[in-house]
Amino acid sequence: MTTAAPRAYSNFDDSSENARRPHTSLVVACYRVEQYLPEFLASLDEQDVDHGGYELIFVIDGCPERSEDVVRSWSVVTDFAVRIIVQENGGVASARNTGLDHARGTWVSSPDPDDRLSRHYLASIEAARAAHPDARMFVGRIRLLDPAGASVRHPLDGKYRSDGVRLVDLEDDPEDIHTLGGVVFFDRRRITELGLRMHEGLPTASDADFIMRYLLATGAQYVLVPGAEYFYQRRADDSSIVKTQERNIERFRIVFGVTHRALLEAAGPDCPRWLANTLLYFTSYLFRRNLQRDSPVYDTDRTVLREIAAALRANLGRIGAAHIERFSLVAIPTEIRMAWLAAALEGERPLGDHRMRTPVQLLFASRSTLRVALYAPSGDSTSTYDVHGGELIDCKVRGVEFLGEHWVDQHVLLVRSHRPDEVRVSAFSDAGLMFAGEPVGEEEIRQRLDLVPAGGRVTRQHQPSPVSPVRDAGRRLQRLLRRASYSVPLRVSRLLGSGVRLDGVCVVDLRGPCDEARLREIAHRIRASATAPTWSVGEPVRHPLRRLHGLVRHRVGRGSREHFVLMKHADAYVSDRLEVVTRVPFPDDLLEANWRSVYVAETIEDRDYRVLNPARIDHVVVASVGAQRLLIAHGGDYRFARSEVSALTAPGSSPGES
Repeated sequence: MTTAAPRAYSNFDDSSENARRPHTSLVVACYRVEQYLPEFLASLDEQDVDHGGYELIFVIDGCPERSEDVVRSWSVVTDFAVRIIVQENGGVASARNTGLDHARGTWVSSPDPDDRLSRHYLASIEAARAAHPDARMFVGRIRLLDPAGASVRHPLDGKYRSDGVRLVDLEDDPEDIHTLGGVVFFDRRRITELGLRMHEGLPTASDADFIMRYLLATGAQYVLVPGAEYFYQRRADDSSIVKTQERNIERFRIVFGVTHRALLEAAGPDCPRWLANTLLYFTSYLFRRNLQRDSPVYDTDRTVLREIAAALRANLGRIGAAHIERFSLVAIPTEIRMAWLAAALEGERPLGDHRMRTPVQLLFASRSTLRVALYAPSGDSTSTYDVHGGELIDCKVRGVEFLGEHWVDQHVLLVRSHRPDEVRVSAFSDAGLMFAGEPVGEEEIRQRLDLVPAGGRVTRQHQPSPVSPVRDAGRRLQRLLRRASYSVPLRVSRLLGSGVRLDGVCVVDLRGPCDEARLREIAHRIRASATAPTWSVGEPVRHPLRRLHGLVRHRVGRGSREHFVLMKHADAYVSDRLEVVTRVPFPDDLLEANWRSVYVAETIEDRDYRVLNPARIDHVVVASVGAQRLLIAHGGDYRFARSEVSALTAPGSSPGES
């Protein structure tokens, strides 16, 4: 099958076009952008520069809609020199390579036609080029917008810490990486000398790969121009290339197995930190996505996953443990960092006594029990721990899974202590503990390692609206009255002595009706003594007499004052809904969780560990011994120890038979 040759059209005749000497070429790859083009083209016409210094090359990449007609109509009325090249669909990298082949400017950039440029965008770049005549790369500022047009923060916005134009040397500022190609201006002559091309095998991020190869070859420097604002508009229908490729995990075979490997080989034996940061930034996308229960990873062929995992392990080994420990561009969970470190150190372990540094991570605390974790390379059977300031009551080793494989072992310890601040843990294993064994939370780990994310998480930027003194006083009064409405019943219960009878109560909030026998068995499974009462929570009862009848039968309305009083005395809160049992049923300023959270799981389905492991659950009640064994299996995917899981008895049997 032969490929049709691209056809071209220009709004200037040959003699006029040959006489022009543009200093800048803008290559615009077009595919399914008809509805976005008018706004983009209007932003070009508004540029406050001499349009004669520019050539615009629109590559119509097999568009199934009228993008070509829109550009043609505009080319008749604009004073820009416009060339339209129509080719069969080959992808955005192919379209940009075609544009590069036809570009004549000293500088070349590839803005996307579904975005728009600020009025001073090109003028700001021109001024920066005049101020830095020896620079070989210039970068504008991405302004990320949601589909409604509101500004959102990008994880790499940290480099825009000042409004002034500055030369960025990535050897000195390795966190100031840049990955988005639309705002980058390259020296076209250097591209030609180096023989650089966009990688056409990459459906996404070919611009980032091109940027990294260009920087490796030209000295890892660029000029940052914050005044050149480029508005990156997220599509409401998620039809962008990035969105449509999110579920295509197979593409990472090329990303990690070809392009990242080639970059590491080009960098030589010592990977520069800026390159390590860039590669780890893209690696974190896949790993954080894999934390989701419905991750597209699990729809991918296992052979493909093994190939991707093998390429990743090799890349992490070349990046090195030191760069992984210091990576701070985005806030990755500790278990991801430990998985990377285990892979990086895999080849080093037989060569010496390098110990895997790991924090004692505080997973969460409930009453007088701490759940803490430390990490060790997979297959390390050592499970001897020394706990100071507390009593080790149970422990469990689980495999931390990514891409269908266990990358590192997480040792989960249950420690009973009435003075949690004094707990210290040491382990006899390959793990070198950080922070003298003190259990600390996820955020504190990042703070102590000076791993504060450069850009922070992606959040909508809102300006706080002013509140009038009268309205503020009204809100304060409402909060005071609300607190009083809950505190009065609590004090009455204490005065009447009913609070003493409620101490240690088990509060059960199940979806459907639950018979007394099942309630008693659940209570029996989650505590040694069943002397304290068991109360159930249901839909609010409005009628006073029926409400009183409900109290007599140990049932209260959900969200009622009686429910609040029960929670103040509760030893355990039981539900078959994860979203119920893992949150406080009343506002935080009214009620602090001081009970054990118990989840009743009717079934355990594939990959439930993705939602159960991070949840604040103290105990799981399952319907079968088989499910219990799955949850507590040593080396399995779940974090739960034997003392944290109970199985209900089969109908007709007694609690002691399970």
